[in-house]
Amino acid sequence: MKYDYVTYVRNASKYVGGEAHLLTGFVRFTETKQGVLYSKIGPVNNVLPILANHFSDRLMNEQWIIHDEKRKIAAVYDGNEFIISEVPDEVSVADSDNEAEYKKLWHSFFNTIAVESRVNYKLQRGHLPLRYRKYMSEFHQ
Repeated sequence: MKYDYVTYVRNASKYVGGEAHLLTGFVRFTETKQGVLYSKIGPVNNVLPILANHFSDRLMNEQWIIHDEKRKIAAVYDGNEFIISEVPDEVSVADSDNEAEYKKLWHSFFNTIAVESRVNYKLQRGHLPLRYRKYMSEFHQ
């Protein structure tokens, strides 16, 4: 009987950890008019604390916000420490003046490196699930 609980917790931990690992590579930040990096995500699991730890180590000299729109919470990092707080339903974030050009360049790069004769959408969906593409700039123009 104990084995069932241990297995359940182990599998849940592996599932949450796997999603957090994927999102460390799939999170896309945009620069706001205030110079803060902003990212919106919609994960299946509550991985925001794991992502906040990861990005506070990687982007320690930046100010950033990672907004989990499904749970209406955000991790806010001021350059020293992060906090996780609730976010109101209506959030409006204004991109910096250069952000539209960067998104266009990123989209162009993504389309340019693709080899037309070797496109494999099934494999691509296996490595990058469709639920993450909504938040990635290279899939939108």
